[in-house]
Amino acid sequence: MLNKPEMIRALITVLIAFTYLLYVFVPNDFLLIAFTFFCLLLIITSLSSLKGIPALTIVLLLIAGTWIHISQDGDFKGWFLAFGENASILTLFITVPILSIPVRIGYYLDALDDFYKRRINNANQFYFMSSSTSFLFSVLLNLGSLPLLYQMLNTEQNKALSGKLRKALLRGYVLAVMWSPYFISMALVISYFDVSWAQIFPFGVIIALTGLAVGYGMERERKKEHNGVQQDVTFENTRNNGANKLKQLIATGLAITASIFIIEFYSELSVIVVVSVTAVCAAVIWSLFLRKIKPFFGEFKNTYFTSLPNMKVELVLFATAGFFGAVIVQTDFKQWMDQFFSLVGTNIIILAVVIIGIVVLLSMVGVHSIVTVTLMAVSLSELPQFEQSHLAIAIMLLTSWSLASILSPFSGLTLLTSSLTNRSSFQVGMKENWVFALILFVIVVIVLAISRYVLGIL
Repeated sequence: MLNKPEMIRALITVLIAFTYLLYVFVPNDFLLIAFTFFCLLLIITSLSSLKGIPALTIVLLLIAGTWIHISQDGDFKGWFLAFGENASILTLFITVPILSIPVRIGYYLDALDDFYKRRINNANQFYFMSSSTSFLFSVLLNLGSLPLLYQMLNTEQNKALSGKLRKALLRGYVLAVMWSPYFISMALVISYFDVSWAQIFPFGVIIALTGLAVGYGMERERKKEHNGVQQDVTFENTRNNGANKLKQLIATGLAITASIFIIEFYSELSVIVVVSVTAVCAAVIWSLFLRKIKPFFGEFKNTYFTSLPNMKVELVLFATAGFFGAVIVQTDFKQWMDQFFSLVGTNIIILAVVIIGIVVLLSMVGVHSIVTVTLMAVSLSELPQFEQSHLAIAIMLLTSWSLASILSPFSGLTLLTSSLTNRSSFQVGMKENWVFALILFVIVVIVLAISRYVLGIL
């Protein structure tokens, strides 16, 4: 059971999304003040429960941002409205988890478990299917896919493949970051740069699929030995039902993604709003189709009043980073960044090394990607020398987020995997994946360079 402060934070979180989406369709000052107030209230009510580096980062950003605003002779209204800067991104973070509900209540994970028991009989198949499954399920379940898949696949007969399972799940997840519209990183770059998700999508998919192939090549064993993977040949009568369930899941996922493409293309709404509204509508329609609307509301309560409050660190970091980003544009920060990147130049390869390197290196010492990517986006999107490079920089920032997630011992991804596997976050991140991360970085640079200098399409 949630205690009273947690219940209040959960309610505030839902109200942020509700009031922001209302504001998008019915813009007025009252709703603007409402969602901004709820963002500020979320920070205030969460501060006392935060610990460690995230807490220190949030406090420093609040103090520094307030001091900067005062030093620039800013008024109270400007200071207050800055807290609503990232409301759209928070809304996406809040609404997307609703898509995980029909996946759980529809027994799709059971169908996947049955597929593994029947069809996977060697280490190569196990790694390929695990990374591919993580890649696909992360689109709908986001970070919640990892504990579900790990608990399902980390069986006694698969103990010998626990290392492969860790790497497969992490790599599949970070590759989904490169193209999925349901991730916060995508929402962040789209909200600051003059690019659409449809523009990023083909580049992200090419990079992600290449990354999946590289990961498989790294883990592939020449001899196809069973290595503890045992097929389960029981319950033959469930085979067709399980296969149909998986086909239904894939078809539904494709339909939802296609609908986002179409709505974004024909409407003037941002993809963040399109994804948020589509996620809610699709989840309800999907549950009605499954005839499980009552379990849906039960899971809804569990998701928004139990699971989501546990993500308060990420929520507060996004709100605070948005506040700091809105304040810092009032200063000479833009000029400093302009001078720095004037020295760097506009060469795509050098730019990628600098941007990705800064984000990843800072993440290794505990500076969350939310902060660095937000500041990068705020500044780079305003610099005139990069007006024609918004798409390329958006891809670089997505890559930096992806690599920081899999390498940093302080990222939510490595910390979650560490707690699931009883390994250190350094081992599951940097130690096991630095070669993969380096190759992925090279892939991104090659894709960017060819697209810009050979094809002229970036």
